[in-house]
Parts: sequence; structure tokens; C-alpha cells
Amino acid sequence: MIRLESTHFLRRAALVAVSLLSVSGLGLAQHGVPDAEQPGQHDCGPTAAAAIMKWFQENGFPEIETRGDEPSNEIDDLRDQLHEDAGTDDEGTWSNKLAIAINKMLEGGPYEGALRAGLGTSSTMKSFSALDQWFADECMVLLLLCLDGQEDHYVAVNNLTGSGATRSLEYMDPATGSKHTTTLTDSGDKLTLTRNGTTGYICGIIVVCPKNSTKSSTEVIPDVGTKITYEPIFPPTNKAKDLHIRVRDGNQANYQVTGLPAGWQWEVHTIDGKHYISFYKGTSTNDLESGQDIVVTYTGPLTVRRRSRVVNQTTTGVLSPTTGALPSEHGYTVSNDQPDPTRPENLVCSITTVVPGYVSAHLAWDASTDPTVDAYEIYDADTNELLAQTPIAEFDLLVEADTFQRVIVAARNADGELSDDSDPVAVHLDDAGAIELLPAPPQPVPYDSPLRPNVNGFDMLLDMPQVFSPGPLFVTTYVGGLAPQMPPGAAPFFAAWHLSSQAQIEPGPIGVAIRYDETWIPGGESSLHLLALVNGNWQDVTQGVDPAQNVLFGTIPQLTSLAIVGPERIGTSYCGPAVENSTGAPAILEAAGSPFVVDNLLTLTARNLPPHQFGYLLTSQSEGFIANPGGSQGNLCLGGTIARFVGNVQNSGAAGWFQFDVDLTQIPMSPPVAVMPGQTWHYQGWFRDAIPQATSNFTDGIQIVWQ
Repeated sequence: MIRLESTHFLRRAALVAVSLLSVSGLGLAQHGVPDAEQPGQHDCGPTAAAAIMKWFQENGFPEIETRGDEPSNEIDDLRDQLHEDAGTDDEGTWSNKLAIAINKMLEGGPYEGALRAGLGTSSTMKSFSALDQWFADECMVLLLLCLDGQEDHYVAVNNLTGSGATRSLEYMDPATGSKHTTTLTDSGDKLTLTRNGTTGYICGIIVVCPKNSTKSSTEVIPDVGTKITYEPIFPPTNKAKDLHIRVRDGNQANYQVTGLPAGWQWEVHTIDGKHYISFYKGTSTNDLESGQDIVVTYTGPLTVRRRSRVVNQTTTGVLSPTTGALPSEHGYTVSNDQPDPTRPENLVCSITTVVPGYVSAHLAWDASTDPTVDAYEIYDADTNELLAQTPIAEFDLLVEADTFQRVIVAARNADGELSDDSDPVAVHLDDAGAIELLPAPPQPVPYDSPLRPNVNGFDMLLDMPQVFSPGPLFVTTYVGGLAPQMPPGAAPFFAAWHLSSQAQIEPGPIGVAIRYDETWIPGGESSLHLLALVNGNWQDVTQGVDPAQNVLFGTIPQLTSLAIVGPERIGTSYCGPAVENSTGAPAILEAAGSPFVVDNLLTLTARNLPPHQFGYLLTSQSEGFIANPGGSQGNLCLGGTIARFVGNVQNSGAAGWFQFDVDLTQIPMSPPVAVMPGQTWHYQGWFRDAIPQATSNFTDGIQIVWQ
């Protein structure tokens, strides 16, 4: 699960960033056991933190390096880091917060990409199949054991053995480190576990799994060729023994390779008409170290470009990629001079069916005009797992309940080349939090979303008509592009929900109150509106906004889809696309607000930025073009006198974006000036970058004619 705070976070192909609260006033005892139960959850998240570290210590996982400190294997250090990153507030599930915090701890450290924490889905809590696979993959598994009428507990488990409906399982007491053997039973619709003589059922799972990945960078060597550096990253429990890169030039004489361990081999070869350069261990006894560079110097006639899904890393040590290859990553490769297929544009999502257990989401996008495209591929945006293939520009995707599913689409041509990714869309059906409606007169129905665990009070309050027969009320959150598209002036939207119920409800209006975050709103809360999908069209159903309580009100005729929207997009993009930065994508600048100076409403958002880099806004009344100014990687698209918003430096964070709210009365010239009606201003973002050496780069430009 991922806390939804802004759709800006979700328009990235990289991992969603989460805003986390600080800690206040939680007592801690032995290895992080809280003095009091967590309200509404009754579980022991800090105890799970202790269990995580002990399993790291005893099962040979890499030492975790707490950010800003020396490497440490101390329980208290891990506990403190989890508190800082996850925020031990009273709302939300510990499973969600711990998985987020573990992944944040790994960011920027020596094992980033080598380990990954995730959550089990509802289906994984009902049988042994997922557990069997996790243990085979040498993952660490924590089970949340729910006990009726008692405090729930996380249990760190290992060594699932036996067969049939009841298996043996090893678990650990995180307070003492002692290990015990227990039984885990498949009861048909759930897994039950006995701990310390008490039996409960599994209601949550955190897994920390080894994950192999590969980074790459390039450097042009004059009069020689292009040097491509590949950096495989992997944990000791899942060592990389081979690496395979799709290339367009199959002539081995055009490649030179250094950096391989002694005895390793490499070869340029062809499989099913596709060329690969492969590095493999074979019979060598020497291992490749995690983070060790393999350097390929290409001297042939083709180009070297960053491409989608060109690297396969496996653990078999053989010449050819196997069916066990890990999901491909983005990386640099040798390419021909023909452009990739154009990326799918305008990916949109709509909800077609919601039932207990899954939701059906209809995906649609603009068909490619490239005549060589013969298929589209749908990928999990966070794992790069291929979910489906389709020859047409639409697909009905089944999404398992209680799973935050974020997808992207890419086009593949007949030559096997894959396009860049589309913007993502995301879907989450809250099955576990479905509201059971019982026969009753009109009543308020509160809903708390697991995607926003820190919100105090309801996320959504529905004033329902009379209920005649019982049934669950489902809330499905979906973000990205919406279908049907928003009416003009209604973008960008910040969140959307689909409401459906199996209960019989009296026809009639339904009052809606939705709590929002102020950080969603560029320029002010007065710009917010609530839209409802009625008869296939989005209609404005706003009745009011309470800025003091951060609540938006409206009335809808029946359960349907809802969306919060803000100010319209304004301005015209120019000078694009920008030069690709270290993410492999060009940075873009978007403007939202009002084109009327008197409203003083302008928000500029820079996207597709390298993570955790600083930058600021530039503006001028003149358009211009200077390539690589001051050694920059990118192009300056402004001329004349340029104002620099150096007093409002932003950081792109893990999600790779930042935002500027511009005061049109205080443009930082010398002295400051105000924007006047009839003037045309040009805007551009500047940011730090590294390709691979430290440099800077620019977004494209936005031109706004002020009225």
C-alpha cells in the first residue's frame, strides 16, 4: 500500500514517494515494544522492527546502514530509524508503514536495489503457495498474527517444512531472540498459526526479498568510441552470475570488455534473431562483487542510447538468458539510428467491475501512428513485471483487492524494439476496509482509507439514503488519466474514487464530504471542485469548501465515480523536449492556475527530475536558446534579463519533482517587479544532475500570455 497524498507522486515511473510524520511521545520498551497498544490496530510494529534486524543478523543479510550514521546492527538504531521514517502516529497499518520505512532506509545506501520490502496481498494470506516461493527466494517473512480479543503481534518466520494442510514453521521471539517451532494450517480460506499456545490467523504479511538490479552510465571517448559502464547490484543470498544486454550491433569485433572477474567469459551472440552481449560465470570459481563495474567500449558505427528494458540479470551463470531471468531494467545499450516506437500517450483508466476480491479496470490509450508497432505491453510500474500484451490500444486489467497496482504501457515494434513508458495509472480496491451496510434509515457512513494512514478522522463521509438489504460498500481509488476525460478547465485532478455497493439502497441524493490535504492545492483551496461521473460525463457537484477543516462538500445522485480537481493548466510549452537527464527522460515544466494577473494564481511543477536534487525557477520576458550554458548538460531557453528564484530552492525528493507557487507581484529582478496584463513571460526550471559526473540541467519552457 502507498499513502496517497498527491497525484504528483504517482506520475513517475519510479517508486512513489511518501510524506511521513515525525514521532511524538511513544514509549518504547524492550527492543521497541510499545508501552501501549496502537489505537485501532492493537499490533506491535516496533516489535516487528526488532524481528527484522534479528533476522538480518542471523540469516546473513547485509548490514543495514542507517542514513547519516555509521553502519550499525543495533536493534535500537534500526528501531529509531524506522520511527523517523515511518512515523509512529496512531492512524494506519503498521504493515504499510514498516514496508515504506525499510525501503527508505535502503535508499542511497550500499544495498539500494539489493533488498526490497513489500506487502502480501489478501490471496497470499490464504494458502502456502506464496510463502513457499518467498522462502525459495530466500526472503525474510513477517506475519501479522490476529488474535481475537487480544493484542495482535508480528511474527518473524522461517523454514516452512512438511506437506498437506498443516506444516511446521520456525518463528522467533523478537524480545529474546529465542526460536520456536510451531504449526501453520491452511484452513481453506485463511492460514492459522499457533504462537505461545494461542492460535490466530494471518492478517498481514511483510516480505523483505533479495532483488537484483543493474545501473549503467556512458562516457564518449574522442576518436575511440563510447564507454558503457554497467554496475550490477545484488545481495549475497542472490548473487548475479550473468548479465545479458540487448544490442543492435552483432559484430563482436566492435566491442571491448574490461572489469570481469578472472575466468568469466563474454560473447556477442544471436538468439531468435536478436543480438545480445552476454557476460557469464560459466565454470569460473570467481564471483562478481555487488557494485563491481563491467566496462564495455563500443567502437562500431551505431549509437549508444538509454533504452527501456535492455538488461537481464540472472543467477544461472550461463551464456543465454533463461526463463528465470529477473525483470529487465532501463539501461544504456548499442542501438541503431532508427527511433524507438513512439510512447503510448494519454493512458486513461475507468472502473468497470468491483466484486469482493478484485476490481476490473479498463485501460485505454492513443493508438501508435508508427506502422511498425504490432503490440502493446502492460507492465507493473514498480517491479517492471510484464502483466499483459495486447494488439489493440485498450485492455481490461484485473487487479487483486487490497493491492496498490500501478501500471504503465509501452509499444513494441516488429523488430522487437520497445518504446519509452507511458505515464502511469494506479488502482486500489479497499476490500479489507469495505463498509458493511445494514438495513437502517438514512445515516452517515464514514470511510477511512488505508492509503492515507495518518489522517485523523474520516477520509470520506457519505450521507446515505435508507438501506433495505445488507451488503458491502466498496471504495476504489484510482489515479492517473481518467476516462471519460475531464471537462476543459478541470485539470489537473488530485484524486479519484469509485463508489459501489452490493447493498440495496433507496434511490436518492447522497451527501459527500471528502477530506483533502492542503499540499494538493496549487495556489489556494478556493480553486477546489468536486466532480461526479453522471451518465458518462463529469459534472461539477461542489457545494462548498471548509478550509479550516480541509473538507470539500458535494451531493451526488447515486454511488458513482468522484474526482477532486484544481486550477486549469495554462501556458504553452516550448523548447522541448529538454535534454535527457540522469533518469533517462527529459524534464518537463507544467503550469496551473489562472491566466488573469489579478488572481495571482500560478503554480509551476517540474517533473521527471533526478531524485534528491536541488533546483530553482528561472523566468524572463524574452525567449532564447543557449546550448550547455556554463557546462550544463541542458539548454537555456530564456533570453534578456533573467530572474532567478534563488530564495525558493526546492529539492526533488525520492519522487523526482518539485513545485513553485509564484507570487506575480514579486518577480525577483533587481528591484523586484510585478507581472502586468498583456505581458508574455517565459519560465524554465534548473536543477542539479549527474551524467555521470556532477553537472546541471534544465526543463523545457512554458510561455504564458498574461491577461
